[in-house]
Amino acid sequence: MFFWRSRGGPRDRKAPGKEEGLRAGEVAGDEDKGDGEGAAGPRAEGPEAVAEGAAGAGTGEAEVTDEVSDEVADEGLDQVTEDGVPVDYDTFCEWADAIASRLPDRFLEGLTGGIQIDREARRNPEDPPGVFLLGEYITDPYLGQYICIYYGSFVETFAGEPASVWYEELEETILHEIRHHIEAQAGVDWLGEEDLRQLQELWEEYWRHQAEAGEDADGDQGDGDEG
Repeated sequence: MFFWRSRGGPRDRKAPGKEEGLRAGEVAGDEDKGDGEGAAGPRAEGPEAVAEGAAGAGTGEAEVTDEVSDEVADEGLDQVTEDGVPVDYDTFCEWADAIASRLPDRFLEGLTGGIQIDREARRNPEDPPGVFLLGEYITDPYLGQYICIYYGSFVETFAGEPASVWYEELEETILHEIRHHIEAQAGVDWLGEEDLRQLQELWEEYWRHQAEAGEDADGDQGDGDEG
C-alpha cells in the first residue's frame, strides 16, 4: 500500500502506537521491514466506518493545510534554498508529528508501530523509472501496523520546490497512508485498488513518453540525412 510521486512528472499522479505517542525516527533497512502490501489488520465496524473515517480525514486535511501554510510563511521557509532542499530531516520529523497530532485518535487506533520517518529514498523495482515511494503502510510480525514516510524520496522528488510544497505533500502522504490503515482495520482495500490503477497510468504515461522521444529522435535523424 503505497503513495508515490514521479520525479519531474505530472503533479496529479501518486503512484502509530498511540499508547506511547507518535514516533518520528529512523527505521531499519528493507531487510527488516514487514509486508509492504499491508495485510488486513483486525476488523473494525466495516465499510461504514471506512466511509466515515475518509470523510473526517478530508475535513481535517483542509483545516491542517490552511494552518500549515500560515506556519510555513511565518517561519520564512516558503522559499527555495541553494541546494534545492529547504527542509532538513529534523524539521521534516517535527512536521510529521504536528500533522499526526491533529488527527482524531480513532484514526490512529491499531497503528501499533506509529508513524516512522526513514532517511532513505525508496523505490520499487517494478515501478517506472523516476518514481519514488513517498510513504508506505506496512504490516510487520513484530511491530504490527505502522506507516513509514521516506524523507529521501521527498528529497529526490521535490528538490527545488519551496518548503510549503513539502509540507503539503507530507500531509497528503500521511493522510493517504492513514486511509490505508482505516481500510485495513475494516478488512477492505479500496484505496489499494486505486493505487494499482494509478500505477498502471504511470506506466502508460512512461511508455507514451518513450514512444514520443523515439519519434523525435527519428525525425532529427531524418533531418540530418537530408542535410
